[in-house]
Amino acid sequence: MAVICWAISLGMSTVRDPTPGRARGVAFEVERFDWPTADRLEVVGRWFGVRGRRFIRPTLDVEVHGESRRMLAVLDHKPWAVEDGEDWIAAFAWQGEPADLTGGELSVGPDIAVELLPPGEQPATPPRRAARRPHSDALETEIAALRKETRRLSGELRAARSGHAADLDRLAAEHRAELERVRDEQTTAVRQAEHRAAALQADLDAERGRAGPLETALRDARHELAVARADVAAERKERERERVAIAAEASKAAAEEAERMSLERDAARRESANARAERDAARRESANARAERDTVLRDRDRARQDRTATLSLGEREGVKRLTVQPSDAPDEAVAETVPLAPVPAAPTWVGPSAPALPARVLAIAALIVFVLALVLLVSWAL
Repeated sequence: MAVICWAISLGMSTVRDPTPGRARGVAFEVERFDWPTADRLEVVGRWFGVRGRRFIRPTLDVEVHGESRRMLAVLDHKPWAVEDGEDWIAAFAWQGEPADLTGGELSVGPDIAVELLPPGEQPATPPRRAARRPHSDALETEIAALRKETRRLSGELRAARSGHAADLDRLAAEHRAELERVRDEQTTAVRQAEHRAAALQADLDAERGRAGPLETALRDARHELAVARADVAAERKERERERVAIAAEASKAAAEEAERMSLERDAARRESANARAERDAARRESANARAERDTVLRDRDRARQDRTATLSLGEREGVKRLTVQPSDAPDEAVAETVPLAPVPAAPTWVGPSAPALPARVLAIAALIVFVLALVLLVSWAL
């Protein structure tokens, strides 16, 4: 099969793509290619290099919506005489509405054809197109070459098939020999498997004989296991009932305990609120006591300042009395006749509140100690 594919590919590679030969020196200058009316398609232009040539009835090949259409020229311009550089016209009957053409090919002889642009797309300067062989002639030449190549490939294919048949016969003989060998090996393997199966069957029978007592013991064990499972199920049910009862009691006790703790918490909160109120009252009393203490301390400091001032005044008066003497007596006589003024003693506290000062200080100190003790007690309670 590979040989056949190689031969076909080799033959196809030798087929050449024939290009249509050109008519030397012949050219057509397209002036107009369009519909003058809806049922008539005209080609107007001028031929060059056609001296001594005669045209046959022109044909026009166009492609309409993907389909090829060939039209013969109407006989209005017969015999389509041609002169170099003179106006030349060929008209073709058109059936249906004018359509968008992708171009066309005008043929006027066996070896003279020109390619046309789509109608209405002619440039301002008429193009001059070189003539060539018609596509139909080129296709016929290509078909003839392909037929010749096909005949050659057919011969090569028959030769390849002959060689392939010989190869197939050889491969078939090899496959048959391999199949016989495999069959022999399979027969040997089957015999060995049968012997092995007989030995295994004997071993199985022996194992079944030994398995009889084991099956009996297994049935007894399964019965005992079923009884044990029934006992366990009953025990589980009993434990489940006990668990439910204990859970109910625990839930009831927990509810009672929660209620008791809630009452105790409320009482503690009330006591805490009372302690806070007492602490605030003690703080207020302590603040008042501090204010009174500060007032007492200020009064004490003022009294000390007054006493110090009085002592200083008495000392100055005593010194002044000791230093004053008469000018006409000696110092000893004056000293004998003028008695010394007594030095005034240190003034005592004057005022109505002097005797009550120690008792008031003691009361303030006792109040401060009570307040501090009350604050410590409230802090410990919180």
